[in-house]
Amino acid sequence: MTTRGALFRSLVDICGMRFARLAGPADTVAGTPASWVAAPPTIDGVAAIVRLAVEHDLAVVARGAATKLDWGARPARADLLLDTGRLAGVWHHAPTEGVAEIGAGTPLRAAQAALGRGGWRLALDAPSVGATVGGVIAADESGPLAHRFGSVADQLAGVSYVSATGILTHSGAGPLTVRPTAASAGCSAARPGRSA
Repeated sequence: MTTRGALFRSLVDICGMRFARLAGPADTVAGTPASWVAAPPTIDGVAAIVRLAVEHDLAVVARGAATKLDWGARPARADLLLDTGRLAGVWHHAPTEGVAEIGAGTPLRAAQAALGRGGWRLALDAPSVGATVGGVIAADESGPLAHRFGSVADQLAGVSYVSATGILTHSGAGPLTVRPTAASAGCSAARPGRSA
């Protein structure tokens, strides 16, 4: 059996010294305390952490901005908080295709600001202040724009995710890929003022 020290070293190897730590008093999920917090720099790092968690029978909970960590039932265990904060940014935006690739840890406001510089926006208006794109997708959280553009899930063109066994999986067009509002499902990287 692996010691806590060896487990910590493995988390540091994956995330770097500044991004793996013992959990503090605020690191809880609906009141269930976590033991560890790890913030991987890449989706491959997420996969490595999940494989490590499987190997050591750790319960993993993903955390972005923690705006929805108290939604739902209290988990029996939350051994490891997987912080998505380093998985942030608009990694690719193809305006001619109306597609954007956005990291799960990206605050929704930051994604809107980045796309807005080119005259685009996501047709998402989640009411959770500070919510991340990944959290909005995971909770299918939406506001009034859903009446016009569909739910968050309806707007996704593709997603890359890590399975519960640590396998990187792709579904649809690619990692957190979003499309325009025109007739197809798309996480509206839409130009304001244009009708769908």
